[in-house]
Amino acid sequence: MKIFSERKKQLREILKDKNLDAILIFSSNHDARYTMWIAGLIPGLYNYYFIDKKKSGFLEIDYFIEEIKPSIKDEQIFPVLEEDLFGITIKSLCKGLKRVGIVGLAPARDFLDIKIELINVSNEVNNLLVEKNVDEIEKIKKAAQVNNEAFEYIKKLIKPGITEKEIGRKMQNFLLSQAESLSFPVCVTSGDQIELTTASFPRSRKLGKKDIICIDIGVVRDGFNSDSTRMFFINNKEAEKSYSNLREAHFAVIKRINKETKIKNIVELYKEELMARNLSTNLYVKDLGHSVGFGLHEPPMISREDCEDFKMRENMVFTLEPEIDCEGYKIRVEDMILFKNGKARIITN
Repeated sequence: MKIFSERKKQLREILKDKNLDAILIFSSNHDARYTMWIAGLIPGLYNYYFIDKKKSGFLEIDYFIEEIKPSIKDEQIFPVLEEDLFGITIKSLCKGLKRVGIVGLAPARDFLDIKIELINVSNEVNNLLVEKNVDEIEKIKKAAQVNNEAFEYIKKLIKPGITEKEIGRKMQNFLLSQAESLSFPVCVTSGDQIELTTASFPRSRKLGKKDIICIDIGVVRDGFNSDSTRMFFINNKEAEKSYSNLREAHFAVIKRINKETKIKNIVELYKEELMARNLSTNLYVKDLGHSVGFGLHEPPMISREDCEDFKMRENMVFTLEPEIDCEGYKIRVEDMILFKNGKARIITN
């Protein structure tokens, strides 16, 4: 596909800028973001992508080669004959090279006998993952839609007497009926715990006659991740009103985001909109949001100082998840946002 050819050009630009002889990118079936980005491929177990100035391709364990061939027709395959012998294949490919860039959590054992200079260029490649193509966006939207349907399903079941674990189990079963796996364990928080956090694992606690419930979910569907949070209320009009006001502030911020918006501006936008609704401006900035899609948490992370000047990019998908304190409880909402045609819009609604 044309998009993958363009991405190879981007990698070769990194080669040139960093004065590298080659780049090795490690991916696994648990973190497939890089092979998804370069070839739309989820590894059967784990593999490397190798690229230098002239050639490129996958270092693949031999018994997975037939499975990946349909996805990488335009790439070479460098067979790895034994699962623990990546080092031999890497050594062969890197013969005569001096500087090689490394991306991902590559096992150190694969480089024990290789006398080359290794340079971590994960940040440079992660920066390229931000912009998704049309097909990738559609798949991310489908993953987001699973979350949307799950929340519609569970809100009918939330009532006094049901336990957090029962909610978590029902949500998990529903999510896994629509996707291949969860991005993270279902979080269900209620009662006394909601004063401390909005994201905790479900307990045996039964919901009371007056309660606040926060549910955080995410799935992996067709290799792409979703992530969103909703709150539910049982006979607690005050908390429900606060949550409604938070969502209004949240929607107002999203409408104000444009192509000139920097991440550090988003924090100030929230504070302005929260203040306008007489809500606490003590925002939990460290959990305010992140890019999402190929992985669950992709850069830029809104909480990181080195990302503060990052501006919105076309075809970027990210989360915004403002959380604030109220008297005796916390409230939070989280949505996935697509930035397209200079505007931000919610895809988890």
